[in-house]
Parts: sequence; C-alpha cells; structure tokens
Amino acid sequence: MIRRAFRTILAATRTLATRAPLALLAAFSSACITAPVDALIWESVGGGRTDQTALLQVMLSWVVVYLAVAIVFGPLFAALAVYSARTVHQGADWSVSGGINFALNRYKRMFTPHARAQLAIQIGMQVLVPGIFYLCMYAFVDAIAATDEVARSPTTKSKNLTRGRRGTVFWVALPFILLSVPKGLVIDPQALSLGLPAFIASHALSGLMEFWLAAGFAHLYFERVAELKAAEAAKAAVAAAPAG
Repeated sequence: MIRRAFRTILAATRTLATRAPLALLAAFSSACITAPVDALIWESVGGGRTDQTALLQVMLSWVVVYLAVAIVFGPLFAALAVYSARTVHQGADWSVSGGINFALNRYKRMFTPHARAQLAIQIGMQVLVPGIFYLCMYAFVDAIAATDEVARSPTTKSKNLTRGRRGTVFWVALPFILLSVPKGLVIDPQALSLGLPAFIASHALSGLMEFWLAAGFAHLYFERVAELKAAEAAKAAVAAAPAG
C-alpha cells in the first residue's frame, strides 16, 4: 500500500512538472475566477472584521463559491489533469491545444458525475472524516468519466474500483490534506492582506495542489485498469489452454 502510494506520488509530481503549462492553465484559470469573488466577499460580508461570526460567514461563503466553481468549471480543470496523467502514463505526445480539446470534448459527460462527487466531498469535508471517506471512494470518478465512454455510472464504478485501494488513495491524498490546512489558515489570509494579485497567486497554488491530486488519482485508476485487464487476459489464457 505505502509503496504503491509513494510510486503514485512520484508519478503525480512528474506529471505536474512535465505538464506544467496545462497545470498552470488550470490553476490560474480557476484562481482568476474565485479569488476576486472571495476578496469581494471578504470586504462585503466580513467588512474587515475579525470576530468569529464574521469569519464564519466569510468561510461559509467561500465554500459556496468554491463549490459553484468546482461544479461549473471543475470538469474542465479535472480533464486537463486526466489528460496530463494519461499522456505521462502512456508515454504519449501532448500539447496545450490537445489538452484543451480533450477537456472541452469531455465536459458534457463529466459534468454530472463530477458535480455529484464534489458535492459529497466538499459537504463532507466540513466535518472532515466523511469528506475524506468520499474523497477516497470517488477518487476515480473524473478519470472514468473522461476516458471510459461506456461507463454508465462513473460514481458507481469508482466505488467498485476503489475497493481494496482506498488505503492507497488516502496515503496519496494525505500530503494534499496536510498542506491545505496551513495554507488556508496562514498563507491565504496573508495573501489577502497583500492585495488581489497575491490572493490570485495563493488561489493558483491551491489549483496546482488540486491538479497534482487529480493527476495522482488518474495514475492510480490507469494502474488499476491495467491490473484488471491483465487478470482477465490470464483467465482467458487459462480457459483457452488445452486440458491435460
């Protein structure tokens, strides 16, 4: 489990590094949408106050904004990560235009399963443990929706394929979870105090972290599919072998 998780973490990091233009495109596109809205919420809802009630209102408003962006634009950003991971996994050629076309062509079929998964994960994350459970269970949803044209329910298929792999999924996601906490509590407020450009950069950092995680999940999915195909081929070979 730990070895597979470490291998996946390395694959996700390699994807982020070698497909940096696509990662930056996804991260800054998301940041340029969410950061100005979040900054406006801070001024209008929080009004610069630091009491608990104001901070809670701001945080809840930010969650709503994040969910809205994740549902509407998230399939595009996730598809870029899946495209990047697949080209790395297959050793295939890639291009920025190829990634954009891949994302646009798969938006429609990714929209509903991505929205369902994100709603469950983000609502669950408000009390942490259910969110982590849903994150592990729906880890393959985007990769399935983007690459499996015959899957009738990517969410159901993800539940099935992650069985026996959720421990690995958790270890892959753990660095993201651990880094997200100090980033939200320390880096984001500091960036906000420095002005909108810094706040956009802070959101883009979150986008890069999410791209990395999505790429890692995609690598795990491709590995899982390869294992299942190998097992099926072995069974077919045994069945076809002459008796005695």
